[in-house]
Amino acid sequence: MKATNRLKMSLSVWPTEWEKKEWGRVNHSFQSEQSAVSRLEVLAGTRCSKHIHKQRTNLFFVMSGLLLIQEWDEGCGEQLNVYLPPGGVHIVDSNILHRFCVVKSGRVLEVYWPDADGGRVSIDDIEREDKGGVWREWKEFSDVRSRGPDNYLEGR
Repeated sequence: MKATNRLKMSLSVWPTEWEKKEWGRVNHSFQSEQSAVSRLEVLAGTRCSKHIHKQRTNLFFVMSGLLLIQEWDEGCGEQLNVYLPPGGVHIVDSNILHRFCVVKSGRVLEVYWPDADGGRVSIDDIEREDKGGVWREWKEFSDVRSRGPDNYLEGR
């Protein structure tokens, strides 16, 4: 079978079911013990839960919109804020408390892989500290929303 035919076959079998979330919706497009890919459609003014993954590294790739990724360092209590415009990529290592907040609605790809040899990827590998939903501080970020999606790497 030609490679182009195999590609057409594999693209046609991607799941089309979407799961509703407090921040939009997700489609778990691919999952194995070695990796997973999820497509997200995110809504401005919402956020996911503050959570950690014990065994998987999490990569965010923003296709459209604008995300704020928040990470907390348990050791020193510092918070890191990373803005991701379209084309932006950010990696969150396992065991790092984090969440995303949606500054502008858009589409995001999440890619997961094991954090160590012998680790595995599981969609159930999540420990939540709170619940996602309305991002109450969203209005404070109106300056970010109006500036356009350039140079959003900063500690706020």
